[in-house]
Amino acid sequence: MKDKYNRTVVIFFAHHIEHVPPPLNVATELGKQGYKVYLIGYRKYGVPRYQKLGPNVLLFRMDLRSSGIKIGFIRKVCVLLEFIAKAKKITHKISPRYLITFNEVASLLNAFRFPSVSRKYNWQLEFPESETGSIFEILLKKYSVRSWKYADVMIFPTQVRFSMGAVLDPGIIRKKVMVVHNAPLNTTPGTSGKLDKRLLSEPLEFLHAAECSGRRSILYTGAVGNRYGWSTIIKAVAGRNDFVLLILGIKHELGEREFCEAIQDAKYPENVRWLEPVPYRMLQDILKEGDIGFVTYRGDTLNTRFSAPGKLYEYLKAGLYILTDENACIGSELKEANCGQLFPSQFDESTLNRVLDTLIETGIAGARQRSIDLFSSRFAFEKQLEPLMDDLCKLKY
Repeated sequence: MKDKYNRTVVIFFAHHIEHVPPPLNVATELGKQGYKVYLIGYRKYGVPRYQKLGPNVLLFRMDLRSSGIKIGFIRKVCVLLEFIAKAKKITHKISPRYLITFNEVASLLNAFRFPSVSRKYNWQLEFPESETGSIFEILLKKYSVRSWKYADVMIFPTQVRFSMGAVLDPGIIRKKVMVVHNAPLNTTPGTSGKLDKRLLSEPLEFLHAAECSGRRSILYTGAVGNRYGWSTIIKAVAGRNDFVLLILGIKHELGEREFCEAIQDAKYPENVRWLEPVPYRMLQDILKEGDIGFVTYRGDTLNTRFSAPGKLYEYLKAGLYILTDENACIGSELKEANCGQLFPSQFDESTLNRVLDTLIETGIAGARQRSIDLFSSRFAFEKQLEPLMDDLCKLKY
């Protein structure tokens, strides 16, 4: 018999859980609301097996023995089977009332019956497309989509992403659907005393120097590479002296080669600074000191063409004016709130220079508060999670 007072939630994310905001944020917020939450994913070397994330929230990382198998195809199949077996065992042991699954592999769990579970939430992130076209990926996608029918509620990061899902399974339009963007929590803590604040000194000094010289600062964070449009913004900024560009992203061989090619022969190479990323909890301390946030993807896959990048919402939260392409998942909201400039999805250096000229002429006065207001009223994770909280409460007693 199901316990009607059971407020336990199990969240499965078949991935290494470190800095992926949606599962971490939903677990944290549910814990604050009094639910007992278990967030379960994979473990990789060097990270703890158990971790308390906040009130009522325990993060558990599975050790999967089959991940050490050398042959790729056999390893993937065995990891999948081992994950499902362990996930089923854990769910039966914990006896949650609510089950939330993220990504393709975890979605498969919806097809299994768990006596204690009253409500299943299938939370989609990336579009399930085959990257290599392997038989394993094709079958995984096929059965992942089939498992959607067993979920009670489908959750997508954007309305477009929901539409893409409905193409794969038209039946989901008859389900309860929620849209929860990949945004951060409004109450995410700032810099912790346990973190080395010296990591902030170089990026903050660069931004403050730009402000003192009367130049606008553009920030680019996250994955680096030409597929993210960075060579074009590098060339544009390094060719003029009224903007600076601060890049925070992991340095790697391909990126360093692309960076050198983009900045060579530049008139003002000192206006572009590429630094290693700071810990996530420090990011807002840097972003809020800038003026403009740049984000765009080349769109060579469906996931990048219709992406909902977390950095976009981080920029808004910090009060940055958004510089992005016309395919942006919240482009209409940015235009309506007058806190962003959209450029064509096919763009070059001259395109960005025209946009930057416009910003110099019109200015971005008041944009900081408009961005903050838009984030707080529409995209803060707590705000977006209200429909899910209401749905959970309906089953509380």
